[in-house]
Amino acid sequence: MYSGKSHRRHEHGRKRDKRDTQKDHKSSNTAGSAKPEKSSSSSSSSSPPPLSFLFVVNELNVIDEGHGRGPFVDRFGSPLPPEGIECYGDETVGAVWRYQNGTITAAPEYFWNRPQRGSPGDIATFHHAFDDMGQPVSYYHPMVTYSTHSVFNCWRFLPCIWTSTDISTVATMDFNIDHKWSPLEFRHDPHEPGRTRILGPERSVAGRDPSWVPHLLPSTYAAPQSAPPSMGLGGPFGIVIGLLGLARRPGHADDAFRDGLWSHGRLAGSRSGRAEPDAKGPPRGVMVRICYDCDNLSGSTYDAIFSFEQRGVAITG
Repeated sequence: MYSGKSHRRHEHGRKRDKRDTQKDHKSSNTAGSAKPEKSSSSSSSSSPPPLSFLFVVNELNVIDEGHGRGPFVDRFGSPLPPEGIECYGDETVGAVWRYQNGTITAAPEYFWNRPQRGSPGDIATFHHAFDDMGQPVSYYHPMVTYSTHSVFNCWRFLPCIWTSTDISTVATMDFNIDHKWSPLEFRHDPHEPGRTRILGPERSVAGRDPSWVPHLLPSTYAAPQSAPPSMGLGGPFGIVIGLLGLARRPGHADDAFRDGLWSHGRLAGSRSGRAEPDAKGPPRGVMVRICYDCDNLSGSTYDAIFSFEQRGVAITG
């Protein structure tokens, strides 16, 4: 984590929702920020630019006691993620990665910067130049955000809930006003039987025997054997990437993106035997930030990413 003083004034208080972020992306005139634009059909290239974006997965540190509030549980006693900045300690900061047409590679020129606990953070880089005197100078360059998700595994009776914000930055009084927790539910693609998409009314996946169950999701989400064969999983990248990180052991979420374990939609390896949270402890959670790739202005756009989330397959099989 970069700990130096940011050249950008960070916002505090109520977090903006995804619509505000998208609006900022389209209209921002922040100095030095490259603004991806909508794809144009008039491109001189015969092939479309690659779809790409930058992302980071930070493991959240839940403070179970000592914040003056009791454990957070639902009415059946299952643990829930706490709500309130004071309930989260220092995160385990992940590396920044680049997704490009299904290939995941490290992006070491980028880093995660959160000035202090509870404040908003950025994926950022430094741009290097020379001033009027010929002296080298560096400019802090935050990337433009596409989406932010907090994804939690609350043990076997509540294996996944999520919210579209960085929960570690939201004050208790603001959470239920601007945000909510949602269970993992699915949409069965009517045009391609067996294809599952996150966000929908269904509690089970669309196809039988998916290759990503139980690697990514427990078998409680499995479809009956009468269902058509599984044709893959799609939906918001932030939730999919969060689930991938939570399938690794604590402190090692980044292992999900190394060595081609997730490549062109295929998953390799198996779920870590230590991925589940302790039955008597707090839930496990990650924060996933996705930003536009300023090195690919034509292919890293809101329209391109959103269209893939709606129609593409992030995980095959």
